[in-house]
Amino acid sequence: NISELSEHKKEIWLFRYHEKYKELAIKEEIRLRTAGKPVEFNVNSKNDIYLKFAGLVPEFSKVVAISFGFITYTEDNKSSVALQTIASMDEKELLNKASEIFKICIKSTLCGYNILGFDMPTLCRRYSINSIPIPVKLNNLGKKPWEINVTDLALDWKSTAWEMTSLEVLCEALGISSSKKGAVHNANLGISLHGGKVTIEQVGEYCEDDVVATCNCLIKLCNEV
Repeated sequence: NISELSEHKKEIWLFRYHEKYKELAIKEEIRLRTAGKPVEFNVNSKNDIYLKFAGLVPEFSKVVAISFGFITYTEDNKSSVALQTIASMDEKELLNKASEIFKICIKSTLCGYNILGFDMPTLCRRYSINSIPIPVKLNNLGKKPWEINVTDLALDWKSTAWEMTSLEVLCEALGISSSKKGAVHNANLGISLHGGKVTIEQVGEYCEDDVVATCNCLIKLCNEV
């Protein structure tokens, strides 16, 4: 909750982020009402704006779930996906467990949806804020573009277009089951979790569904059956 911040940190949030995200909340409220969907937040509540959008700002957020999908191939080029998910309200414990997994897949290629724009920089900052060494696999600091071994599906699908497509839209276009249809949705994740409407286990399941959707998109775009 915003009331749990120090006075200085609260002042920073209200000065630098509140109005920006309030404008986004107003636009989202209009979209939801137009689509006949419920609005689960109050655009005039400073706390609702904070809970809804603080997760987008690494300096104010907290990592509560990380999900991994490991794609492997057989000799006849058939693919399979193995999953591993960590979900915990203890961020330091979660990040340390994730570090061990990053060590295991040190020779693999990281893949995600907007992973270069959000997931990787967010995790790097949260590792630093928690005084935990950043896993080598995540740290792109000082690397040249051709040294970054990451596949970002959002950028690949965007190509040279002006706007980036959401994972939900890509799944719909490719005929792949989306992760955005369950009880948990990233648009209300903060409010739903803090309000007790969803559990930390459900958040982990949602993240895992996101990873499955991303893996399926990658496999289909690589012309896998």
